[in-house]
This record gives sequence, structure tokens and C-alpha cells, in this order.
Amino acid sequence: MAAFGLGWLVNVVDTIQVFWPSGIVTDTTNVAAYQRITLRETAQIGVPDDGVPGVARLLAAYPNPFRASTTIAYDLSAPSPVRLFVVDPAGRLLRTLETSDRKDPGRYVVQWDGRTDDGRRAVQGVYFYSLTARDFHRSLPIILVR
Repeated sequence: MAAFGLGWLVNVVDTIQVFWPSGIVTDTTNVAAYQRITLRETAQIGVPDDGVPGVARLLAAYPNPFRASTTIAYDLSAPSPVRLFVVDPAGRLLRTLETSDRKDPGRYVVQWDGRTDDGRRAVQGVYFYSLTARDFHRSLPIILVR
């Protein structure tokens, strides 16, 4: 449970965005002040709010933050081409973790050791790991500490 105060000068919150550990993101907009609201992770995993099953699900990396290596997992519900990569905050490619013309449905697990494609150690900071599978694309933050 988390509680947030807005102060007396705010009447409406534009957006509340919750990043759940499963990778689901909940956006709630135009929330009136002076109330208590409860947000729950209710969407089925791999099924967007419109009820149409998605082809993939990107899971939260662990550990995060990490020092030596981290585990990144994703699920596929249908055969799909896959690209899993790490970018810096400017969107520049740092490391390609996986690329395939076709992966079968299932869970896949990949390790990232904090190195770039050319083998150099990435500097400490915030990065984003991204999964593209058919029309699915999702990026989640990851923190490397040295």
C-alpha cells in the first residue's frame, strides 16, 4: 500500500501510472483530489484491457537494481519473431540479448551481465530492456550499479 499527498493547491491529478512487478502498467487519468482510491493489478497476464490476448508478456527483471548480472524473462503465447535488447535512456542500442525469426510459445529466460555488444562494461545507470514480438513491444527500466 502506498499513500500520496498532493497539497492543498491541487484539485485533479492528470495521470497516476503504476508499474506492477508482473510488467503490467496501469494508467488512471483525471483523478479528483481529496479522495482515497485503490488500484489493483486486475488484468490477466498477457491479456490487455480490451480483452484480446497478446502474443507476449515481458516480466520484471530480477534482481533490479543489479551488479553482476540480471535475469530477464518473457512469455510467448504464439509463434513469433523475437527481438530482446537493452538501450540507454536516449534509445541507443547497448546490447542485443536475443534475436530470432521464430520462437515457439513458452517462457524464455535470458541473462544480461551489464556488458555492451562489443564486450565493454556498461557504466552505472538506468537502462531499458525491450521486447518486440509481432505487434507487441514493451520496454521496462533496469538499474545497473557498479
